Amino acid sequence: SRSTVASKRPVPSVLRENNLRHGYGGGSVGGKIPMKKTNSVSSMASKQIDKLEQENKELRNKNSQMKRKTTESELVLENIEKERDFYFDKLRGIEVMLQVHEEKKEQIGSAGDDSGSMEEGSDPEALIQRIFKVLYAKIGDNIVVTDDGELLANMEADEEDLLNDSAISMMEDNLMIDT
Repeated sequence: SRSTVASKRPVPSVLRENNLRHGYGGGSVGGKIPMKKTNSVSSMASKQIDKLEQENKELRNKNSQMKRKTTESELVLENIEKERDFYFDKLRGIEVMLQVHEEKKEQIGSAGDDSGSMEEGSDPEALIQRIFKVLYAKIGDNIVVTDDGELLANMEADEEDLLNDSAISMMEDNLMIDT
């Protein structure tokens, strides 16, 4: 019964005001909202916004750096692929020249030519000189090895197209003669 009496007593006004000043008491008692709690919430929100803006700025900087690195990597990759193709074409050209040389050598050997005469293109010294030309050629030299193992140097793109067109027409002519 004693507890019921104590619970019915009014809370002293000094205690009530003190509780309200420190943010206790459930909000607006007597029509007043504790200001300290509101200021701390807006201060925390402002700090979080500042932190998020700073993080956003850092991420944007990191993103731009990554884009720049990606662009640089793509350019390096493109140059490496061009260089790879250039050296592959050199090796393929030398391979064709050696295959043609071997075929001509076999043809001479099977023909029974004992006179020792060398047909053009089967001379090892000439072959070595052509191989050196291909090996030491630069990208701008435009050296091309035909399917017959012949060396075509300093060709422009238009001449290459013309050569390809004439090679196709020769193949078509050969097909017509064979039939």
